[in-house]
Amino acid sequence: MKTISDDKERKALNKLQTLINKKLIKPTEAWSCFSKPKSEHEFKNHTVNLNENEIKSLNEVRQKVKKIIKQKISKRCAYCKRAMGQHGMSWNIEHIRCKSKHPRMTFILSNLTYACLDCNLVKNNAVDNKRNYIFDIIDPNSKGFRYGENIGFLQLSTDSIHVLKYKPISKAGNKTYEKLRFRELEHIELLSSLNDTIGSLCERIDERLSYLASSDDTLELAVFLQNMKFKLG
Repeated sequence: MKTISDDKERKALNKLQTLINKKLIKPTEAWSCFSKPKSEHEFKNHTVNLNENEIKSLNEVRQKVKKIIKQKISKRCAYCKRAMGQHGMSWNIEHIRCKSKHPRMTFILSNLTYACLDCNLVKNNAVDNKRNYIFDIIDPNSKGFRYGENIGFLQLSTDSIHVLKYKPISKAGNKTYEKLRFRELEHIELLSSLNDTIGSLCERIDERLSYLASSDDTLELAVFLQNMKFKLG
């Protein structure tokens, strides 16, 4: 992010990164300060105080980041390629290499993208928080990356049906299809378009997921609800 920030913005980001490096706060806590900056963030082991200039600077650099990564992915989820705003109520800035395993990459722009709520939650559970951390899925920000060289993607919509189909091509594409549960996405998208009751239920679940996934305290419940949604397919 420093490459797109002015001096005040870099100073505010450096403050948060220094607190991470000193292990006074966790990367998730630093990201919380960045995402919703306020004068006082009270965490378990440390309280982060931000002045008005720091709050303003963090808000400004966040808007720059959101604009850049939205344009880069053409307003589609970097993993499943579904259009933003149509699937799930929340679209999250996603750390490609998770910040808990790579704390020094918390505020690195090349490590950030946009992901839909489904992909964000599944990746968090199936990749990021695995004790044996192995990153073998696609990296949408890697040099020379082409989505179509890793995963074939077909989306077909009519008045009465909506079809998603993925065809893994590369090794990373296969791992992405498997770990991010694209097969379940294919099934639930199709059934939601064919069955109004299932479609309505999925929308209600997504509304709750948006709220529950916003806090670490309710993240486990969010994952549970998402698993219930996928079982509908």
